[in-house]
Amino acid sequence: MAGTLIHQKDSDAFATLVRLHGPMVLGVCRRILRNETDVEDAFQATFLVLIRKAASITPRNMVGNWLYGVACTTALKARAMNTKRTAKERQAQPPPQKDHQSSEELQAILDQELQTLPAIYRTAIVLCDLEGKSIKQAAQQLGCPAGTLALA
Repeated sequence: MAGTLIHQKDSDAFATLVRLHGPMVLGVCRRILRNETDVEDAFQATFLVLIRKAASITPRNMVGNWLYGVACTTALKARAMNTKRTAKERQAQPPPQKDHQSSEELQAILDQELQTLPAIYRTAIVLCDLEGKSIKQAAQQLGCPAGTLALA
């Protein structure tokens, strides 16, 4: 079939090669790359290499084996380029600021600090900020004017 492609430039022969060997090439690319866009690019590149180098395939009945090798090489090069690009992108970005304390640690600190407040202030914070009540609702529950809580 590769001979037909070389001598007659027969698009039907090429389509047959893609149909016969495409699933294998696609599988190789998927196992190496994972990203579907990269997989499709490597798949197409493999068959473009076939078009350019079909004359060099010997013996001709080993087209599948040859395509396997080209697919592996193409996918591995794509993966290496992706790795380099990702590394460069990370270097170009400022390092993320690390949160030295987890959310759970911060909540524990908040609880400790709330315990140190006088009851009147702690109760207002618990009602408004932790229970989600409005200043008006909290003031009614505490029996004080809403303006007193709004200033606190």
